Amino acid sequence: MPGLFGLMKIMKETSISQINIQSAMDIMANSLFHRRDYVLQTTISEVHGFGIGRISHPLGKGPSWPSAYDVQVGRRNVFLHGEFSKDCAHVLGSVSLGNLQISAGEVLRKLEGYYSLVFVHHDFQSIILGVDRKGSEPMFYLEQNGFLFFAPEVKALLAVCRGRVEPDPEAIPLFLSCGHLLGDQTLVSSIKRLPGGCYLKVQENIIERESYWSFCPGEEVGQESEENLKGELEELLKESVGRNLGSPDKTMIFLSGGLDSRGILAGALLFSNNNGRLLNTVSWGIDENIPGSDAYIAKQISERFHLQHRFFQRKADKYSEVFAETNYLVDGLSDVAAFHPYEFTILKEVKEMGFDRVLRGDETFGWHGNVYSSKEALAKVGLRSIGGIHLYSKIVRPKYFRDWSEGGAAAMARVKSKIQGMEPNDAKDYVYFTHRLQTYLHSCAAYKQVLFEHRNVLLDDSILTFLRRVPWHLRLNKNLYEKAVLALYPPLNSIPFAENSGLEDWNGILKKESVLQSFMQEQLEDGNSGIWEYFDKQAVNSLFKKILSDQQVHSWSSSWGVWLRRKISGGIFSAFPRHSERIRAERFQSVISPYQALFRLLVLKNWHETFIEGKRKGS
Repeated sequence: MPGLFGLMKIMKETSISQINIQSAMDIMANSLFHRRDYVLQTTISEVHGFGIGRISHPLGKGPSWPSAYDVQVGRRNVFLHGEFSKDCAHVLGSVSLGNLQISAGEVLRKLEGYYSLVFVHHDFQSIILGVDRKGSEPMFYLEQNGFLFFAPEVKALLAVCRGRVEPDPEAIPLFLSCGHLLGDQTLVSSIKRLPGGCYLKVQENIIERESYWSFCPGEEVGQESEENLKGELEELLKESVGRNLGSPDKTMIFLSGGLDSRGILAGALLFSNNNGRLLNTVSWGIDENIPGSDAYIAKQISERFHLQHRFFQRKADKYSEVFAETNYLVDGLSDVAAFHPYEFTILKEVKEMGFDRVLRGDETFGWHGNVYSSKEALAKVGLRSIGGIHLYSKIVRPKYFRDWSEGGAAAMARVKSKIQGMEPNDAKDYVYFTHRLQTYLHSCAAYKQVLFEHRNVLLDDSILTFLRRVPWHLRLNKNLYEKAVLALYPPLNSIPFAENSGLEDWNGILKKESVLQSFMQEQLEDGNSGIWEYFDKQAVNSLFKKILSDQQVHSWSSSWGVWLRRKISGGIFSAFPRHSERIRAERFQSVISPYQALFRLLVLKNWHETFIEGKRKGS
């Protein structure tokens, strides 16, 4: 995908003859070139053991690209991919090469936008790698044989990695239990992700990761009234949409029936002077006519405001092909390929229609539900280790279950230490931003970035800064954001919010004769896969058979009875919220749906065969 990639010598005693810089750059570029229309720019200095490249969309080349001579004579030293949300030339122009190691954090705090960048000292020995506050332009890195390699995709680093590649014993259990990783993890033990708000400092044989900014919701709460905060948020939403909309005829807005995309649409309608015909929107699902679904409500919105709207049907008839393609693009960093395999196919059709930019509604206005402890905060966001999940103790081989339980617990202990002492709902929103939005949701963005200039309007830096002043009770269930959206464009209030996603019932599809069921059976019967080093093949197949035999019986006990029990338990839980959250958090530590476990195993198996076994065979 587009972004910065390269390598640099970090150990003075390292001989530059150990590696062919040009060859390594070519290998990484080939791994990242998913489209023929990408633009490639490189700067290479073999004598200094340095190479850096930028892959861009044809209309998003960005600022001028420094040459090796520019860097050596101190003329220019900033390599950038992405764009700033305001003029930052004066900030970058003031970067002092002499004290860059000291001033890097201060400089990065002044920058706003969607970017990754590299600062290089004129002697090529002092280097800073940084990403924006959201980590929206991904950067992964690998230290190897006295060199630092970096790229926007893990596969590019695996392509130049020498020696044996090992799965990360702290990341694998998080993937299996949560469906995604923590903010700095990949599935490979030697490769890390640079989280949002962080930078790498490379100097004198040392690589250090430092933070220049952290998401701290509610940290600066004052005496401001709710009405004033709502009014300010309205203005910030309008300004962010205006900055990110680009050319409306070339920009596609993702539209659901929910609150997040409605805020973007409200700003876009104001920006277009209430002329919805200038705006392009898209939604998808299994059927546009499922009452109350995202696509159904999106259709109502588009008709009401005369939008140029498209609907695409998600299909499961080519599951194996589209699953493998998506999992390859996202490097197995989440389970998105298993549950949303057809989206990339849809997006390729959108690209063929001539669109260059997409606006998406990821946000951090407040994760749903009140919590009363840090344990409940982690459970609400969906973070846990594998150790307490009984199902995995049955299908993971004992040695690895022990190792992964310990590794996952160590990773979770670091997360817990970061939120110690926080108000529980502040902790919940911090963890959501740091470890779910930047991992799961960013992996969903990855295959969109392959095709488009991708912008998350609701994660504008001005909004993130504003949220420091918003108390948790106004963030609870997106309370303040919802009021701001409804006030921003009142005509939208006439249309209800969606009641269901209108997406696949994967558990039900798996139980029926289907392409998915056949593919799953084929994968689980594959005796040649290296994944069975970690999992008990017989136990996994027994679990699969149990799922198939556990057919729903449509009776009073399985439909009306289930509804009634949920209604009763919901009423009891509402009456005793503290008690209910404690019960939910405890239960969350040990329970996972069998089909979810199988889908995540499917992702892990495909990733292992593609990148680990493929790498070993190549070596």
